Amino acid sequence: MIVVARALTVAHNKIVVARVGEHLVLKRVKVRQRKIFLRPDPPGYPVIELRKDDEIWGVVTHCIHRLP
Repeated sequence: MIVVARALTVAHNKIVVARVGEHLVLKRVKVRQRKIFLRPDPPGYPVIELRKDDEIWGVVTHCIHRLP
């Protein structure tokens, strides 16, 4: 379970919820040369360049883990 703040400004290295095409993703933002990239944590999955049709919904502020 995560808490997402839609009013916060997206910044380099923040974790965000974004709509990429028809999918919602949870990724870390990387800003390079005025382009926004969504990088997975942990690495091993492809980095996504944010396109004009994609949308960042909000910045993750808290993560609540369920105990086993």
